[in-house]
Amino acid sequence: MELARAEIQPCARNERNSKAALQCNLGQQLDQFAAKDLVARIDELTRHNQELSAQLRQKRQDNHAVPQRLQEGEDDLTAARISLRRMIREESRSDR
Repeated sequence: MELARAEIQPCARNERNSKAALQCNLGQQLDQFAAKDLVARIDELTRHNQELSAQLRQKRQDNHAVPQRLQEGEDDLTAARISLRRMIREESRSDR
């Protein structure tokens, strides 16, 4: 019995060491796959961020032009009102 135990102990130790090495190797492989996925995701998010930044710059430029366009519209409206008033006055004078 003692002899059997003496033979089994190194085998059991070897099995534990092999199992630990296998788990470590498997863990490293999983980390590599996960790292590749993370790198791809980071690249995707970086591209998306750049696209959004470009869109934001464009929208800010567009918004910068809005007050000027609004002022032009108000000026056009004022001119149209003045012109309409003149037309109404002229029409009323010609009716007399």
